[in-house]
Amino acid sequence: KIIPRAASMTPNQWKEELPNLYSEYYGEGCNNEYIRIFGNIADEVMVNNMMILNSNDTSSSNNNDNNDATSASSHKCWQAKDQLNVTLSRLSQCIVLMNGRCDDNIQIVKYYIPW
Repeated sequence: KIIPRAASMTPNQWKEELPNLYSEYYGEGCNNEYIRIFGNIADEVMVNNMMILNSNDTSSSNNNDNNDATSASSHKCWQAKDQLNVTLSRLSQCIVLMNGRCDDNIQIVKYYIPW
């Protein structure tokens, strides 16, 4: 499959392609980097495919096939929300610094970690 150039991709193409892209060398996905780093699951495919669905995305008719799909989507959505909460909790305890801004970084670290 030929992937379009990033600069010319539409939002729908990004939504379709990102969950399927993995680095050749490490096998890591291109999606949900913060959850990959700060979350607590090691399943690369699950992390790369996580998304929180809104109520319109999970709506279906009453046949059994769609109900099974909706149930699976709801479970994935719950896992994604759980991982997002874990990630946000861990991030809230971080001090974010920027490379190349040593003086600013020193002031920030002294403020938050005065010892």
